[in-house]
Amino acid sequence: MNALTQDIRFTLRLMRKRPGMTLLVIAALVVGIGINSAVFTVVNSVVIRPLPIPDPGRLTVIMTKSQQFPNMPVSYPEYLDWKKQSRSFQYIASLRFMSANLTGYGAPEHLKGIRAAASFFKVLGLSPAMGRDFTDDDDRPGANRTVILSHGLWERRFGADQAILGKSLVLNDQPYTIIGVAPASQFYLLGFDLWVPTQLFLDEGMMNRNNRYDAVIARLNPSVTQEQAQAEMETISHRLAAEYPQSEKDIRAHVVGVARMLKEFGQESLKHILTASSLILLLAAVNVLTVFVASVVERRKELSVRMALGAGRAVLLRQFFVQAIIFAGISGVLGLAMARVGVAFMVSRFPFAIGRFQETTLDGWVVLFTLGATLAVSLFSCLLPSLYTARLNINSELKGDWSWPPLSRYRFIGQSALIVFEVSLAVALSLVSGLLIKSLYEVEKVDLGFNPDRVLSFQISLPSPRYNGAEKISEFYEFALQNIRNLPGVRSASAVSTLPLSGNYHFINLEVDADRANPTAKHPYVDSPSVLPGYFAALRCPILYGRDFTG
Repeated sequence: MNALTQDIRFTLRLMRKRPGMTLLVIAALVVGIGINSAVFTVVNSVVIRPLPIPDPGRLTVIMTKSQQFPNMPVSYPEYLDWKKQSRSFQYIASLRFMSANLTGYGAPEHLKGIRAAASFFKVLGLSPAMGRDFTDDDDRPGANRTVILSHGLWERRFGADQAILGKSLVLNDQPYTIIGVAPASQFYLLGFDLWVPTQLFLDEGMMNRNNRYDAVIARLNPSVTQEQAQAEMETISHRLAAEYPQSEKDIRAHVVGVARMLKEFGQESLKHILTASSLILLLAAVNVLTVFVASVVERRKELSVRMALGAGRAVLLRQFFVQAIIFAGISGVLGLAMARVGVAFMVSRFPFAIGRFQETTLDGWVVLFTLGATLAVSLFSCLLPSLYTARLNINSELKGDWSWPPLSRYRFIGQSALIVFEVSLAVALSLVSGLLIKSLYEVEKVDLGFNPDRVLSFQISLPSPRYNGAEKISEFYEFALQNIRNLPGVRSASAVSTLPLSGNYHFINLEVDADRANPTAKHPYVDSPSVLPGYFAALRCPILYGRDFTG
C-alpha cells in the first residue's frame, strides 16, 4: 500500500511539474471520451435499452399504404372495420393529434393532446398513475366529457394536486372532468399534455374514408406472430377494397413492430455518428500515446539513473500504469460531465430527431462504458512507453551514447509509424467532415419554392362551440388578418391549414376529367392545404402562371 501511495504522489508531482503535458493529455482524453460517451448514451437509449412497457415485442403500429405512398395514416372508418374484423390483436386503438385551449386555471394555455380510443392505454400496457383509464362508456357520442392529464401538465399547471380527480377544466370552451393522471416518462406519452376519448368528436368528416388523419396502434395476442397479423390484415384490406372501391381500391394495411420501427428511425445517422466518434477516440488515443512516448524519451536519463540505483523495471512499469489510471479517472469524470451537458442540450433542441431520443439519459451502463473506454485508452497509451523502458540500456544512457542502434531504430520507426497513423486518422475525419459540410451546403442551396426569411408563424385553435360554422370561422380570420396586416412592419399576412415542410399533410384524391371514363386510371393523392388570399405573397412564392387568390 505504501508503494502505491508513493506512486500516486510521484505521478501527481510529475503532473504539476509538467502542466503542458498534463493539460494536453487530459484535453485529448476528455474530448474523445466525452463525445463517445454522449454517442453511446444515445445508442443505449435508442437501440439497446428495451421499451419501458410490458412485453414491447407485441406492440405494433398499423398503417395504410398505396402504390404512391408506402406509409399513410388511417381513416377512422378503416380503424372501426379493422377492430371489428381482426382476431390477431388483444387490443387495438386509434389516435389523432389535437390542440386545445385550456382556460379557467390562470392564464390561458395552448396544449397538445390526443384523441384516443378507450383502449389506448391498454394497448401500451400502461395504467394511469392516478385515477382510472377510459372505458367504452367514455368513448361514445354524447358521453360525459372526460380527460386524462399528462404527468408533466399535472405537476406544472396544477401543482401535483392529489385531489385533482373529479375536478373540471375547460378545453376549447367545453367542460371536461379529470378522471386520471398518466404515468411519467413513458416514451409514447412524451410531448403530449392530455388525452380525451375519440368519439366525443365524431362527425361526418371523421366518417369519410378519404380523410386519413388517424394513427392506429395494436397489441398482438400472445399466440399470434406479426406475420400472421399481417396476413389477416391483407385479407381484410382486399375485403374492404371490394366493398368500398372508391376509397379502398389501392389501399393495403401493413403491420410494423414498434420496437423495430423506433430502432430503424434514425439508425443510419447513428451508424455514421458512431463511426466518426470512434475515429475521434482513436485519434485521441494516438495523441496521448505520442505525448507519453515523448515524455518517456525525454526522461530516459532520469529513468536510467533510477534503475542504476536499484529501481526495478517492474516498479517503473507500475508507475506508468498508476499514471494512466490517474489520467483516466480525471478525464473520465470530465468526459462524463461533457457528455451529460451535450446530451441535455441536444435533447432540449431536437427532442424528436431520432426515435426515443427524448428518453436519452445517462445511466449505469453509460458510466461503465465511460470508465472502460477511458481505462482502455489510458492503458493503450502506456504500451509503447512500457516497451521502451523494458528495452532501455542503462549503460548507454548513462554514458550519453544516443546512437545505440535499437534505441535509434525504435525511436525513428515508432515516431514514423505514429505520425503516419495519426495523419491517416486526421485525413479520414477531415474527409468525413468535408462531406458533411458539403451536404449541408447543398441542402442550404435547395430551392424551397418560397422564401422563409423574415416569415413568422403561429398556430390558432378555434373552440368549436364558439366557432361552429364556416361563416364564424371566416369572420374570425378576416378580422384577425386585417389587424395583423395593420401592425407596423408587417408587409403581408395570410393563413394556411398546414405549414410547408412541417411534416403535416392534407392528402386528397386527384381525378382528372379525361380519366373519368377510364376505370383503370390511377388517381394520385396530392397534398392540398387550404389557404387564404395573400398566402403566396406572404411566402414570396412565385406563381408561374395565372394569379393569386382574391377575397
